[in-house]
Amino acid sequence: MPSRISVYTTGIFALVTGCIIYHCWRSHFDEKLCLHLLNRTYDCLKCLGISVPLYKYTITSVEREFPLAYSILVYTDPERAVHLLAAIYRPHNFYCIHVDKKSPIGLVKLLRLCGQCFNSNVFFVPNEQRTTVRWGYFSVLEPELTCTRLLLQRSRKWKYWINLTGQEFPLRTNLELVLALKALNGANVVQATYKYRNIQRIPPRSAKSQNMMVLISGYSAGIDRETLNVSIEANCTKQVCCLYHILKCTTEELLKKENGQCLSSKNRSKVNGILNKLRKIQGCEPDDLGKLMGLIGKGTTLFRIKKNSPSQEPLQRPIF
Repeated sequence: MPSRISVYTTGIFALVTGCIIYHCWRSHFDEKLCLHLLNRTYDCLKCLGISVPLYKYTITSVEREFPLAYSILVYTDPERAVHLLAAIYRPHNFYCIHVDKKSPIGLVKLLRLCGQCFNSNVFFVPNEQRTTVRWGYFSVLEPELTCTRLLLQRSRKWKYWINLTGQEFPLRTNLELVLALKALNGANVVQATYKYRNIQRIPPRSAKSQNMMVLISGYSAGIDRETLNVSIEANCTKQVCCLYHILKCTTEELLKKENGQCLSSKNRSKVNGILNKLRKIQGCEPDDLGKLMGLIGKGTTLFRIKKNSPSQEPLQRPIF
């Protein structure tokens, strides 16, 4: 456990480093000149001092008819986050970026400028809605909920939501993602396990008013719009959020609850039945809703943590 002094020192170092990076950048690049290249993302980013591969891709009609929504959580290493965005960017998709409230102001400014190199489908969480993230607590989940609400308000066109962090990089092309998600027919990609669920994290009996089974899953998920739209406002989700405001937890637990124990849209008739039940009950009843858990047992790996800087070579084929 690091001491308070070491944590404070690290924070000061990050703040100073971020400011130095931003001011050094300001001394070498002309913001106004770079932003004149708004319709040329590659040249715009290069002008801002961030060199990304020149991705060449053809957007198919299948992709256009099946837009995706992404939430990307960033707290450090802006260049890596821009590499991720450049790799997954398509003009018909939607991208919500949340920058940790405790990140250096220079990092935030640089990211926002880079965001202007893309179109209006890339947007940032407003400053007043940004969260100071503390890993393992509700603040990890809060930016995800903020982005999902903003994405739902932004457009009614997108079909699936995928959550990422700024340290990841795609393993599949956008077309492969779309084909895989379409094949799910409304099901959700949420990994979960009961055996290795970190029993010490489960809330005490006195707090289990929701009568839910607690599972553990991976951080990222692929959830369809209908599931997300209803479960984000469902009473059971609100109860879990209220509970986790005071307990140490992880994002993964709520994602699994939303997917399996509130509702699933794999079977539309079941969804309608669930919606009717949610109007009548105050929480999620396991006998009624728990039967729809485990739509996908193992899930699919679509992204991976990128420990080193992404390759500078153009992406001609999927990275495995």
